[in-house]
Amino acid sequence: MAAVVAHELSHIRHRHSAERIVMECVKALLWWNPFVRIAARRLAEVEEYEADRDVLTQGYDPSEYIATIFKTQFGYSPDIANGLRDSLTKKRFQMMTKHSGDSRALLRLAGSIPVVLLLLACFSFTSQATEIRTDPPNGQNDSDIEIVSVGTIRKAPDTQERYRKAKGEADVYLVAEKMPLFEGKGTLQDFQHWVDARAAEYDRSGKVILTFVVEKNGSVAEVQVLDTPDPAMGEAAARIVASSPAWKAGTIDGEPVRVRYTLPVRCGKTDPQTTGRQASAGHSRSIDQKALVFIDDKEVKQDTLKTMNPDLIESISVYKDSSAVVRYGERGKNGVILIKMKQ
Repeated sequence: MAAVVAHELSHIRHRHSAERIVMECVKALLWWNPFVRIAARRLAEVEEYEADRDVLTQGYDPSEYIATIFKTQFGYSPDIANGLRDSLTKKRFQMMTKHSGDSRALLRLAGSIPVVLLLLACFSFTSQATEIRTDPPNGQNDSDIEIVSVGTIRKAPDTQERYRKAKGEADVYLVAEKMPLFEGKGTLQDFQHWVDARAAEYDRSGKVILTFVVEKNGSVAEVQVLDTPDPAMGEAAARIVASSPAWKAGTIDGEPVRVRYTLPVRCGKTDPQTTGRQASAGHSRSIDQKALVFIDDKEVKQDTLKTMNPDLIESISVYKDSSAVVRYGERGKNGVILIKMKQ
């Protein structure tokens, strides 16, 4: 009994109860971390080892102390069975009967300290490249290479990939960071007025839908007629657009890029309502009656074209055949008309 009392007094003297309370609080806060539970078990083992050592240093016989622990745990002295194979009690017995070489233990501890400090120093620092130079391939700019760490070079995301390109044209954009400016200051609407003023002198009335590209040098090129009520009218409208004054090219990241526009051109002097009906008739001749019609990204019926005021239209895009199917699936097989209204 005296050994048991000495054991418990050792727990009190080392304030093991306070350590247990702190550990239980940590387990409650970090309940999701399995390593906290492992640490709690190891702490309990160390506390028992420490109390056992204090008992034995007071002169108690180890065999009698072990027998006392057996009686306390089980009420009798059984043979060691599988139930004690991994138990804390067995580990305590092993620690009490193990010969301790204090001088060698201190020597091993002293030798392990520098190793631990060295490992902590190695894993506490990260390598970082101060300067890495490489020759950019294929004329690539130095700004396209991002230095990550030693031995790791990652290509920075291409800003131009954020902008939509024309279908089948790798170097032509539909939207740029800075759109082209007509005569260096005007918008597409200003160019619309410039074209319509010259197309008004045509002897016949009608609307021509065409597309063109503003090149990197500001010139207008690749003028193509998408829809026209008369081939001659389409050619006349294309000549007017091709004779455009120079633009200020569109840019992405400060670099000039090619930008494609789609433009409706009104030829002849006509009433707006009449022009709207003519434009609708022109579309109906070139596109199936089942074609999809979108106004500002909202699908409408084709009959809406007959009542539209063309003066309120900013641009019209027409997709046919495979290009319409790619964008709108099977519903677009009969063609698609995209109309953007002026704000």
